[in-house]
Amino acid sequence: MSSKYKTILTTNAPIHQETHREFWVNDKIQSQKKVPYAIKSKVRETLVQISPSSISTMFGLNDLAGKTSFEKYELHADFIERGMMVN
Repeated sequence: MSSKYKTILTTNAPIHQETHREFWVNDKIQSQKKVPYAIKSKVRETLVQISPSSISTMFGLNDLAGKTSFEKYELHADFIERGMMVN
């Protein structure tokens, strides 16, 4: 079975520890009405913003109009349908 998330789950992107640490040392959570929507940081003088939109664009997910939360029964039914759980 193919998934639109296959690229994210199988990408072997290098993680550089120095820039990884620098990102988290400089991070700021961006919120609107107390709801977080992005992480902004600076790495080697470059501003970086990670948001649902940037992740969707980077990995070609085309899922921004989709649901952002699911009821437990929906997840359970989907897992069973995919053979990941026994009823």
